[in-house]
Amino acid sequence: MENLSIGELIDSLKHPLIRGARALNTPSEREAQARYLVEGEDLVQAAVNCRAPVDYALLAEDPFPEPLSHALSNAGIPWYRTTKGLLYKIIGTPYETAVTAVAVVQKKQAALKDLLSCENPLVAVGERIQDPRNVGVLIRTADAAGTSGLILTTDSADPFSRQAVRSSRGAILRLPLCLAAHLTQVLSSLKEAGLRIISTSAHADLCYWDSELDKPCAIVFGNETTGVSQEVKNIADLNVRIPILGGAHSLNVAVAAGIVLYEAVRQRMRGES
Repeated sequence: MENLSIGELIDSLKHPLIRGARALNTPSEREAQARYLVEGEDLVQAAVNCRAPVDYALLAEDPFPEPLSHALSNAGIPWYRTTKGLLYKIIGTPYETAVTAVAVVQKKQAALKDLLSCENPLVAVGERIQDPRNVGVLIRTADAAGTSGLILTTDSADPFSRQAVRSSRGAILRLPLCLAAHLTQVLSSLKEAGLRIISTSAHADLCYWDSELDKPCAIVFGNETTGVSQEVKNIADLNVRIPILGGAHSLNVAVAAGIVLYEAVRQRMRGES
């Protein structure tokens, strides 16, 4: 990048910045580079606003997003122009889209202690969530509910994939995210730190609204098909259910998370009044 001027046009697929960004469509490269792609003017602007660690941005030559270029410059983030055709290749779509900006962002992963730094932690946990769109919406929901952060097991879908990042609507840029290879060990550490572990299960006896969620707690949401594992249920202090009153077999995991997390929000806001 040292040989490029800010705003310079890059029109070659072989350029290192284009190749580096395009490679982030694959999980192995996202892991190797510890970076991921954010696409769209709104999300790139969100990355600027929350001071995410953006390496550089690529903006369409036509139509050129001029306000975004000013925001990037003011934030000291390098940006370059490129063709819309190259932008399509970078984000990996075989068709034209309305995307006029992409940014290469460094991955940020939180440590467990970061999720416990507030006075009354509310931690969301996702176990083996397989659909990347569900992962993205879970991140968005946890952010919207003001949780301390999200713990996601490493056998879940990649939260830094294109589908997950798009579905998070920028929440992945803000929400503390902790990836856990051994969830029961992490939950044990949370218990030692004073948090109650709440697991969600369609077969639990207690309804979620009858549980105390206004104290420090971690709420676990499970796999789309099999739910929370028995190992997690065994370590949990409480197992709760969301009543299913109609003919549906279950709720989408992100919908379930929204219901239970916002009950925790309601109880906590009630306690403050």
